[in-house]
Amino acid sequence: MQLVRLIYSSQLKPSTQPDELAHIHHEALSHNPKKGITGTLVFGDDQFIQYIEGGRSEVNDLYQMIGRDPRHEKISLIDFSEITEREFVDWHMKLVLLSEANPKVLRFSDNGLFEPSRMSAETALQFLRQFK
Repeated sequence: MQLVRLIYSSQLKPSTQPDELAHIHHEALSHNPKKGITGTLVFGDDQFIQYIEGGRSEVNDLYQMIGRDPRHEKISLIDFSEITEREFVDWHMKLVLLSEANPKVLRFSDNGLFEPSRMSAETALQFLRQFK
């Protein structure tokens, strides 16, 4: 199986209920192991950045499903690449709340704000690797 990684950013729609983040995480934990998907999801300031890895078709299917999810808006693909090994092998979907993380994680931002849609692929990868 050819492994790929996909990194995207999105925003939580303003009409989304506060408990939906837990529901999104629960869905990932029940869905991803069956599909061989691993990765991490970082959330802060109503924004997401997510790293998904697994088989090409499984990752593509998941990204299409995310694109149809009414809780997300302004979805932006940051990176899609073939990989030789997993970065997040132990996580079917690790959830990181930026509000609970060390403020130093924002060192990858040029203005100190969490703006994942402005990250390059390399910056996004460096940022996400902090949470392994």
